[in-house]
Amino acid sequence: MTILMSFLMAASTSLMAGPDPVRYDPQSILVRFHLQMTQNDIRLTLNGSGMATEKLLVRRLNIWKLKVDTTTISLSQALEMVRRWPSVVHAQPDHYVTQRNTPN
Repeated sequence: MTILMSFLMAASTSLMAGPDPVRYDPQSILVRFHLQMTQNDIRLTLNGSGMATEKLLVRRLNIWKLKVDTTTISLSQALEMVRRWPSVVHAQPDHYVTQRNTPN
């Protein structure tokens, strides 16, 4: 019970601290397409969506970084749209990487 109370107190404290700063690129998303999708297939799928391929990140998993034109579509709308496509395995914001301290 004490552990549960400690967890709840920590969770409520972090919620009262306010919103976290943006921890991802506000104009990019990472998308894993099904392996049978070629670069041309992906570009055709993105045509008119307000998104474009920026870089192939992992060839054997077909993971791409997509640039979102936030003047035509918000990042959350882009993610929602892409996640509904049958050719997509997974989509997420492009989170910033931060260095963590590791103990000796």
